This record gives sequence, C-alpha cells and structure tokens, in this order.
Amino acid sequence: MASLVAELIERAEKGDTEAARYLLGRLSASVERFQKFCADNLKIAKAIVSPGESWPLLHTGLEVRKGYLTVPENHLLRTIKVVKAHRIPDPEKTVTTKIAFWLYGAIEFSRRCSPHDDESKTVQAFRQLPPLSPSTVQKWWKAASPYFVEQWGEDFQENKDFETWSHASYAGMKRREAGSRKRADIKRRIKQGFESIAKSLPVL
Repeated sequence: MASLVAELIERAEKGDTEAARYLLGRLSASVERFQKFCADNLKIAKAIVSPGESWPLLHTGLEVRKGYLTVPENHLLRTIKVVKAHRIPDPEKTVTTKIAFWLYGAIEFSRRCSPHDDESKTVQAFRQLPPLSPSTVQKWWKAASPYFVEQWGEDFQENKDFETWSHASYAGMKRREAGSRKRADIKRRIKQGFESIAKSLPVL
C-alpha cells in the first residue's frame, strides 16, 4: 500500500492526471477505513488525538460557525468546485450520490488493482469496462447495478441508508408495489449520480 501511494504521488507530481485521480480514490478509501477503525476503537482514537493537530479528513481547514463546521470561502475545495456555494442539501440525492461515488471507487479499484488471480464474474465485468465518461455511463451502470444490490441487499429500500427517503410518493400503494417503486427510484437516482461523476471527469 505504502509503495503504491508513493508511486502514485511521484507520477502525479510529474503531471500524470490519471495517477492523481486514482491517488485521491486510494487516499479517500484509506481515510474512510481509518475513520471506521477509530469509530470501532474509541479508546485508541482518544489516545492518539492531540489538540491542535489536523485529523486526517479530506475536508481539512474547516471553520466553526454558529456551532457548525463549515468550509471557508477561500478553501481549496471551493476553488476547485468540490464544494459549491448556496446549495440546499437534498437528503435523498445526497445519499444516492454518495453511493454512486462509492460504487465508482470500488469499480475503479477493481479495474486497476484487483489481483490477477481474481477470476470472479464481478471483477471480470469491471475489468472490461472502458474509462467512465458520458458515453460509457450505461455500460458502467449495467455493471454497477447488480453489484449495488449485492452490497445493499435485494430489499435495499429497507436499508438504513434510505430510512429518510420520502414516503409521500408511495402513499396509498400496497407494500409490495411501494417497495418496487422505491427500489426503481433509488436506482434511477444512483444512475444519475454516475452521470454526474462522468460529466465531472476531465477528458484526457
């Protein structure tokens, strides 16, 4: 892992955009893994924290305003449009977008770094994908959709990630019909997330 990150940094410093993009994905995955480790091991987490030192989050340099952490106006994440101004969060869109990014990262990792002896159908399907772009979104979603169901379960609409999903749209429907409609709506939103990711990627 350390040697891979060092190599990616070296390539990125030489102007390799693909290496920089993949480095971001690897670092994000490592930060998420570390955050989960700390959440599961609070005693260790509390022991390693030093007041005033940066915690390894992508959103570093945050400011406290009215009791909430906010991204300053001059922050890098605003400069490169990762965080945009004056947006009203949409909980439903936010969760499906996060899932789309998670799926994208998992697929990209399989495409590039899965062991050569991994012959599972899922990994094989991922390896055959072209780079994500607006013209390849349909191929990516065809590969990602069953993987999403595999990870979140057949009745994924009942998963806690979607517990705040609007119920007004399914009022008056029978439970089975409402579940089917909700699953279709969730998948549609995740696919839209893939489309947004594809549009945000630079054309190389």
